[in-house]
Amino acid sequence: MSANFDLRSAFMAKMSESKISASVARKLGFQPLAAEKVPKGVPFKEPGILIPYYDFAGHKTDFWRLRYLRQPKPTGFSALTKRKPLRYVQPKDSVNELYLPPIIDWEEVAEEPVTEIIITEGEFKAACACENTGYACIGLGGVWSWMASKKGIEILEGFHTFKWEDRIVYICFDSDAVLNPMVMQAEVALAKALTNLKAQPYIVRIPMGDNDEEMGLDDFIVKKGPEALDELLENSRPWVAARELHKLNGEAVYIRNQDAVLLLDDFTFLTRSAFTDGAFAGRIYYEEVATDKTIRRVKKNAAREWLEWNGRAEVKKITYAPGEERITDDREFNIWPGWGCEPAPGDITPWVELLDLLFGENIESRTWFERWCAWPLQHPGSKMFSSSVLWGLRKGTGKSLVGYTLGKIYGLNFAEINDRILGESHNEWARNTQFAMGDEISTGDKRAASDRMKTMITREQLRINPKFIQSYVVPDVINYYFTSNHPDSFFLEDDDRRFFIHEVKAAPLPKAFYDNYGLWLGGRGGVGPGIPALFHHLLTLDMGDFSATSRALETEAKQEMLKQGRSDLANWVVALREDPDTILRSAGRILPYSLWPVNELLRIYDPNDRGRVKATGLAKELARQGVERACEGGQIRTPDGQLRLWILRNQEKLLEMNSMQIGNVYENERKPKNGKEKYR
Repeated sequence: MSANFDLRSAFMAKMSESKISASVARKLGFQPLAAEKVPKGVPFKEPGILIPYYDFAGHKTDFWRLRYLRQPKPTGFSALTKRKPLRYVQPKDSVNELYLPPIIDWEEVAEEPVTEIIITEGEFKAACACENTGYACIGLGGVWSWMASKKGIEILEGFHTFKWEDRIVYICFDSDAVLNPMVMQAEVALAKALTNLKAQPYIVRIPMGDNDEEMGLDDFIVKKGPEALDELLENSRPWVAARELHKLNGEAVYIRNQDAVLLLDDFTFLTRSAFTDGAFAGRIYYEEVATDKTIRRVKKNAAREWLEWNGRAEVKKITYAPGEERITDDREFNIWPGWGCEPAPGDITPWVELLDLLFGENIESRTWFERWCAWPLQHPGSKMFSSSVLWGLRKGTGKSLVGYTLGKIYGLNFAEINDRILGESHNEWARNTQFAMGDEISTGDKRAASDRMKTMITREQLRINPKFIQSYVVPDVINYYFTSNHPDSFFLEDDDRRFFIHEVKAAPLPKAFYDNYGLWLGGRGGVGPGIPALFHHLLTLDMGDFSATSRALETEAKQEMLKQGRSDLANWVVALREDPDTILRSAGRILPYSLWPVNELLRIYDPNDRGRVKATGLAKELARQGVERACEGGQIRTPDGQLRLWILRNQEKLLEMNSMQIGNVYENERKPKNGKEKYR
């Protein structure tokens, strides 16, 4: 693959894209590196551009970054998410630095607070601005790279070299900042830090390109020219003048299709009025307004002004997309909060012992179930067309413990449900749920509950109906796990393919096992040492031929639940359909007829005519259980009159016959043979 990669051409294309000349690229020290020359400690050996960093005197420091020219293929846990591929790397455990393109005198710039400075995201953008516009432009490795929070550094040391008092600083991130609340949070934090240094920060909005295309500072300079940048900077607004509005951009985002506000700390929705007159009513600021004679201070409601401000943080709509970025490629706000923990190899003995108890020697069911648990972890956002039900008469074995254990992996994406929750008109519980566990859900009308469950298990879209704000639609990625202590907990139809049913027959283990399991699991709200290990185990589990659309494994427990859930009539019809010789008998002999009118079947079901069911009721049950009718249920002329006939034997042959042929078969089957009367 490397042999076919033209490193030099890729390097020159990147320089041309950012309008960096060959001579300046040499002065910057940009080096194209083949994969085999990538520095040690870099996670992926792929060709790229080595970007050295410089101090204020123009001397190289020990810090550098590598910009990949060919996107490395993600592996491990990263491969299971839909996040953007890695583009830049830097030395392991290093502290970020300011990128100071060594084509201007940074010592002089640092000493002269009258010199305006641009701060942008990325080394190529900073170099482009310095070469083509004359502005002193600092590059950041990322919108938050002006600090190193993991190292306890609130602002990089390089900032303290500048004289900031009254210096104008333009924060100029990419054009999609207006659609990305996370970037706006970084802008606000940087502007606040610069204000604390007594600088005068301005937040600059680069316009979107043609066809809503994202543009960075270098794209803008290349397409619009340096003069357009001068105009853009002149028309920008001091951050202090709109400080309260910018602060709100770090706390809230406007959802366009709902005309509502989403709070970023906990993803709570607020209506316009609840936002302006409730939670944020106390957020006020004063604005100086010039009149003919004087300047007066006017009191402003920050929330109300923010809603009308063209610089507010705004997205098109809400989505729920596990594994994807906070802002999707379609400019949707992804409210998926992330996993409950990070996977790591470790001890999963308690999990293994719990499955040993629940499944015993039933290896086939155990294997299928564990793969069912693993699939949506290995494929984030995948909707399986099957659900698992574990039931058993004994309480305390650990059926629910399985759900709580998986729930620790899902974290905030886990929900417990019951009949009351499912019966409510508002379903906010489902808006950020990947995995739901229900106990004894179908305790009422089991047929109605079953129909509801089937829809929930397979639907692709979910309409969320919150209180007080407009409903909205998100992808339905919820997978369901149910537990019960009753053998007839669900009403199942014979052709059901959605439910995996397993009966737990074992008695609970000693209390010491569950105490130890609790320590491995972690307490309420916490994650114990076993959860990252289990996450890792399930992520690496061999899935065999399992897939999201796999039919639920057929089990003896499922067949038993089918029987338990049927009426006496339904079980009789199923037996009739599957083995007519056991049902169609008279005086100890088999009645071998293929074609039957419903009244004759009724006499066999209710020989004493107790009226337990009517002919119409029997006909409905025959149809429900898939028994075929001759000639699509039309009336057929027979010696016994016009009849509708059910086919109980030789279905394939009889379904091809017309009404005359069916009538002949009926007559011939019932002719007396050997002096014996036909059945009546």
